[in-house]
Amino acid sequence: MYRRTIITEDRMKAFSALFLLILLARLSAQTIDDTIDLLRNPLCQFLSATAQIRIPACSLDLSTSVVVETKSGQLRGNLRHSRNGARYNAYLGIRYAEEPERFQIAKPAKPWSGIKDADRYGSSCPQITLLKVVMGHEDCLFLNVFQPTEERCTEFLKLPVLFHIHGGAFKQGSGKDYGPKYLMDECIVYVSINYRLGALERHYLCIVQCFLTTDDGVIPGNLGLKDTLLALKWTRENIEHFRGDPDSITINGISAGGASVSHFLASPAAKGLFHRAIAQSGSSLNDWAVVYDPKTRARRLAEQLGCNNTEISSELKNCLLSMDLKAIVREQDSITRWIFDDVTFGPVIEPADSEDPFQTEHPYVRLKRGDVNRVPLITGNTKDEGILFHAIEIKSNNAAQKDINNNWHEMAPLILQYDYLNVSKEVRNRISDQIRAFYFQNRTLNQAGIESLINLESDRNFNAGTYEEALLYSKYAPVYHYAMTFTGAFSLTTLLLGLPYIAVSHGHDAQFLFKTSFFVPEPRGDSLKFSKKLIKLWVSFMQSGVPTQNATEDVTWEQFSEDKQNTHVLDLPSMNSPINEYSKIRNLIEQMQTFANEGVRSKRSE
Repeated sequence: MYRRTIITEDRMKAFSALFLLILLARLSAQTIDDTIDLLRNPLCQFLSATAQIRIPACSLDLSTSVVVETKSGQLRGNLRHSRNGARYNAYLGIRYAEEPERFQIAKPAKPWSGIKDADRYGSSCPQITLLKVVMGHEDCLFLNVFQPTEERCTEFLKLPVLFHIHGGAFKQGSGKDYGPKYLMDECIVYVSINYRLGALERHYLCIVQCFLTTDDGVIPGNLGLKDTLLALKWTRENIEHFRGDPDSITINGISAGGASVSHFLASPAAKGLFHRAIAQSGSSLNDWAVVYDPKTRARRLAEQLGCNNTEISSELKNCLLSMDLKAIVREQDSITRWIFDDVTFGPVIEPADSEDPFQTEHPYVRLKRGDVNRVPLITGNTKDEGILFHAIEIKSNNAAQKDINNNWHEMAPLILQYDYLNVSKEVRNRISDQIRAFYFQNRTLNQAGIESLINLESDRNFNAGTYEEALLYSKYAPVYHYAMTFTGAFSLTTLLLGLPYIAVSHGHDAQFLFKTSFFVPEPRGDSLKFSKKLIKLWVSFMQSGVPTQNATEDVTWEQFSEDKQNTHVLDLPSMNSPINEYSKIRNLIEQMQTFANEGVRSKRSE
C-alpha cells in the first residue's frame, strides 16, 4: 500500500548534510575554476537554509572580470585557468534568441544597453534526468564563449572556432555539460550551446508538422535544429569580438550532436556558416537520427496526455498549449514501441512548403547527388558503441532474452528499428534471418554471447551510417575516418553500468576532449597523454582542414575514399596507425549495407 512520507525538519537537515558532504568531497578534488559554477547555484542557498551551515565557498566571487562588446551589447565575463594553468576568459549564458514561444521558431535576441553579466550558465532546456526528475526552463536558448586572454596566442590575428553541439539522444543535455578546461590549453575559441529538446520543444513539434502535409503551417518543424542554426549565425556574426575567426568555424558534436553536424552538412539553410566538421559517433544516415513514423508517435503521445481529436493539427496544438510542461516531458518516453527505445523523437524531413525549413529531403538523397555543404570532415566511432544501449540491458533482462530467442522475426525489427520498412513480411523476415545468421550464427543469444550483440548494436546504430556517409561524402570533399580503441582508466560502462571491465563505449571520447559534468575523473597518466594528443589532432584539423600530429611526429592522416578506405585508429602510442583492411568492422558493416539496400534507402528516397 502507498504510504505518504513526511519529511520532518530533522530529516531535512540530515538530508541537506548528506548533500553537503557530497559537495565538499567534490570541492576537495577540484580547483576554484572547476567549482565556481557548481557553487553559484540554488544548492548553496538550499544547504544554507535547511542545514543551517554557512559555506564560505558559496559566497566566492571571481575578482577579475573582463568586458567585451558584441553586436548585441556589452558582456562581462570572468577569468579562468585551463588544465595547464593558461588563462582564458569565460562568457556564460549569452542569450542568442528571445525566450521562445512554445511551438514557434525562435527569434534572434534583441540588443541590450549597458553591461550584462555573463558569469553563470543560462538555464538548460526542459528535460528529464536519469533520476526521472524534470528540470530546465523554456527560456533556455543561451550559448557560452571561451577565449584565450589577450597576452596569449599573439602569433595569430584570429583564432579558429570550435562550435560544439551537445549530445543526449535529442532529449537531454546542455552546453554546460561539456566544459572548456582542457580545450583552453590551445589557441582556439570554444562555443557551447543549448537548444530545445525532446517532445516538448524540439522534435514533437516537427513530428506534428511532418505528418501534416497541408500548407496550413500550424506548427513549424525541427525547432531544435533551427535553434542550433540561429546560435551558429550569432557565432558567425559576433565571434570576431572574442578573437575568433568567422571564416574558420568547425562544427562538432558527439552522438546526437554528431548526427546534428551531419544534418548541417546536408542542409541548404546552413550553407556558408561553417568551414569544417567533426561528427563523432553520429550520422544523419543512422536511422535513429531521422524519424520515419512521426504520425504514429505523435498520436500516441497526444492520446497519452489525454488530448482529443489528434487528427486535427489545430486541436492538437491547443491541447498541448494547455498542458503542463512537466507532464509533456515526463510522458515523452511512455510511447516506446518496446521496452527499449532510446530516441523516441528525432529530426524529421519537413514538407517543402514549411516555414523556414531546415531539411526538406533526406540527407541520403542530397548526398547521392552531391547537393551538400562541401567542407573537410572527420567522422568515426568508438570500438564498443553498442554496449551502452540494448546490449547490456537485454543481457540482464530474462524476459527480453526470451522474446528475442523465441520471436526473432518480430523482435529484430523493433530492436534494430526497421519495423517501419515498406516491404513485405517475407522480405522483412529474410532480412532478420540474414542478420541472425551473420551475427549469432543462428545460435541463441546466450550461446552467441554479449560480444555478438554489442557488434550488432554498434554496426546497426552507429558504424553503418557513419561508414555509408563517409563513402558518399568523400566524392565531394575530404573525409578522414577513425575508429577509437583507447580504453584509458575510466569508462561510462563502469560509471553507469557497474561493469567490471572498461569498454570503449558510446560517448567514451567526450572525457578526453571536455571537462564534463558527469562526475568523470580528470585524465591521468596514459589517459592524460591521449587527451592532449586527441585535442591537438582536432585543433590541427580546425586550423588547416587536415588532421596532423605535432611537429615531432610529423604524421598526416590519409583521406578516406571509395578506393582507399583508410581508417585511422585513435589509441596510444600513435594517433595515426592507418588500417587499410579494417576487416572486422568492414565485413560487419557490409552485411548491414545489404540489409539497408533491402528497404531503408527506398524509404529515404520517398
